This record gives sequence, structure tokens and C-alpha cells, in this order.
Amino acid sequence: MKNKQLIFISFMALATLLLLEGYLLQNTYKLKTELYRRNTVKSVFQVYNLPFADSIYWEYRNDLKNHLKDYISNKISKEELQYKFEINNLKLNPTYLSFFSNEISKLTDTELEIKVSVNELVLSNNSNEKDTLFSENNQVFTILGHTFNDADGILINTSNWTEYLKSDKLYPQFNLKTNIIIKIPELYNDVLTEIIWLFVISLIIFLIVVVLFYYSVSNLLKQKKNSDIKTDFINNITHEFNTPLSTIQISTKMLLNEQVLHNPDSIKSTVEVIDRQNIRLQKLLDRVIERSLSKDGEIILQIQNVKLSDYFNKVINDFELTIDDKGIVIINSIKDIEKQLKIDPFYFSIVIVNLLNNAVKFKGNMIVIDFKQSNGNDLIEISDNGIGIPKREHKLIFKQFYRVSENGKHNYKGLGLGLYYSEQIVKLHKGSISVANNKNGGVSFTISLPKK
Repeated sequence: MKNKQLIFISFMALATLLLLEGYLLQNTYKLKTELYRRNTVKSVFQVYNLPFADSIYWEYRNDLKNHLKDYISNKISKEELQYKFEINNLKLNPTYLSFFSNEISKLTDTELEIKVSVNELVLSNNSNEKDTLFSENNQVFTILGHTFNDADGILINTSNWTEYLKSDKLYPQFNLKTNIIIKIPELYNDVLTEIIWLFVISLIIFLIVVVLFYYSVSNLLKQKKNSDIKTDFINNITHEFNTPLSTIQISTKMLLNEQVLHNPDSIKSTVEVIDRQNIRLQKLLDRVIERSLSKDGEIILQIQNVKLSDYFNKVINDFELTIDDKGIVIINSIKDIEKQLKIDPFYFSIVIVNLLNNAVKFKGNMIVIDFKQSNGNDLIEISDNGIGIPKREHKLIFKQFYRVSENGKHNYKGLGLGLYYSEQIVKLHKGSISVANNKNGGVSFTISLPKK
């Protein structure tokens, strides 16, 4: 399984855990709230059913009954009936509230308010004609208790009281519907106080999981990076061993040539090449050891001042020995430039040799090496007249393992590492490398280095 897929699955599992914790906390909150309500309602009913509470209820009922008798006898109007009913309840209310507060405090610590209100009061006569004195569509009349909006409370009971106004059970009769509503001002705060510890523990566990997830992913990515660096290094260094080994092999064959054996200058020149390539191999081995012992395995440059002309002369001379096709011409326009560059000679030579190898590989028989200065940068340009590179692939050729193809086929040998490795080295020199097509065919690679 790829690392990205593993990270995605882990992230989704973490998100699922968070949603699950949220769902469980929400359910716990709902259950606690419902249990809190039930216990409170149970306590209210215990007080509601006490004899003293019942006596107060009967007092306001009897008072209402007497006023109703006056109303049907036309002694008082409907408005007077409502007024007298309300005045009487106001007299009873302080006693009721004091009683309720004292008794409910014995059963629960919850602060709550209670209200007994008229839902509907209807008179019916012998002809089944109805006279509505109170209704829920009119103003709500509080009989006993506190004053608050019904929407802010919890309806715990609805009762009907039906009675005849005459003892012989003849009409008229009345029907009184009442609601008992309670309000718990601190309901949600009290419930939250009870479950806050659960929330804190869940949060701590979740944070621990997040930290472990982050630590695991960081380690995974770090290990992946280290593995990639080591793999890249092995691939690149293997790629780089080919040049000095090929040069030494060719130089050795040259020393066996009769014409070279009788020419001291040729022998000296060839031995110098072998010596330089031997040193190059030794440096390659040193860099292998150096990077294997380094903490992160990255390239460490050893910057030196080098004379541009001498440096390129040696690099090009050694490269020319590896060319089998003697028809290839290298025009070195840098050979007489008295200019100092601050580079790592070893690694920078890898870049130059890679570009020269590519020019030859892609059928270039004329290679031009030039030096320019522009916008405060030193520019080294290597051009060829080979088959060129399609413009659409210019941004791809510096990617690792990417190889230019013809009609979907890779017709040229290589691992697709040379240009990738070259770009990494140039970037370490704080520079950049680019490619452009030539008008007459072939390509030009330009290395831009900041002046130092």
C-alpha cells in the first residue's frame, strides 16, 4: 500500500473517531438531559400531590365555581368573571409559591419554576350551546405559580375538570382544562456540568491519538524521505561510476597502442588522464562513505575557487577520450576565459559530463560550450545539433527516472537519472538549469549561477 493511501486511510479513521466521539457525547447529553427532566418532573408531581397543594387547587376551583354561578345568573359579566377569578388567584399565589419552593427544595437541588394556567373554560347549556370564557387562542391566564412563556417551559400535565353547576346534575355544566408547565432555567448548564468530565477525558484521548497520528505520519514520511535519498544516491553514484571507468578503460587501451608507446608526450597525457579518473573514482568512493555516515544522506558541497578555462579544459579532454565516434566536434569557447568560479569541482563536473553525454547520445555531432554573463549571473551554455527534445517534454526531463521517448518507445539507454541529478547539484549551488530548442535543431542547456 502506498504511503499516501495509508495516510489517507489513517486520516479518515481519525475523522471517524472524532465523529464517533461527537455522536456519543451528543447522545450522552440528550440522555442526561432527559433523565434530568424526568427526575425533576417526578419531584414536581410529588409536591403537586401533597394535601396542602390539593387544598389550594380546590380553593381556586370552588371560587371559580361560585363566580360561574353568578355569571349564569347574569349577576356579573364575562369580564367581571375573569377579573374576579384573577384577583382571587393572586391572593392564593404567594402561599402556593412559598409552599412549592419549600417542598421542592427537599426533593431536588434543581432550581425550577412552575405554572398552572387555564387552557380552556367552556360553559354548556341544555341546548348544547357553548359559551367559551377562556381559550388558548385568547390571553393565557396563569392560575398559580410563576409567570413565563409557555414555549420556555416543559408541559408535564394537562387536566380536565368537568362539573355541573346544579346539584341535580342538570345543565349548565362547565369544563375547565388546565396545564401544568415547569421551567428549568439552568437545565442545560447543570447537565453540561455533569458531563464536562466526560468531555474533557474524550478530548484528552482524542488529542493523544492526534499526536500519535502526527508522530507516526512524520516518522513514516521521514523514513520515506531517507529511503528515497539513499535510493537516489545509489542510483546516481552507480550512474557516475560509468564515466571514469570507461575513461580508464579507453586510456589503458591507448597505452597498448604502438604509436602511443613510442610517443612520450602521448604516454604522459594518457597517464595524466588515468590519474585524474583514478582520483575521480576515489572521490566517488569518499562521497559514498561520507553520505552513508551523514545524518540525512544529502549532498554536502565542498566549494572551491576554480579557474574556468583550466577546469573546462580538463573536463572536456577527459570526456573526449570516452567518445567512440571520432566525428564528434566539441567547440570549447571557455578555454581562454580568465574567470574564477566558486563551485564544487567534483560535483559540477558531473553536471557538465551528463550534459555532454546527452548531446552525444541524442545524435549531436557538434557541441558548443560557451560562457556569458547576464543580470548578475554567470551562464554556462552547452548546445548541440542533435535530434532535440520536444518542447512539451522540457518540464519533464529533469524529473527522476524520466526518459525522452520517440513514438512512445525508449530508444536510448539510460535510467533517467542524469538530468535529475544534475538539476539537484545545480540547485545546491544556488543556481538553475534550463533547456531550449535551437532554431537549426538540437537543444541548448543553460546553467545559471549567481556571481559570488
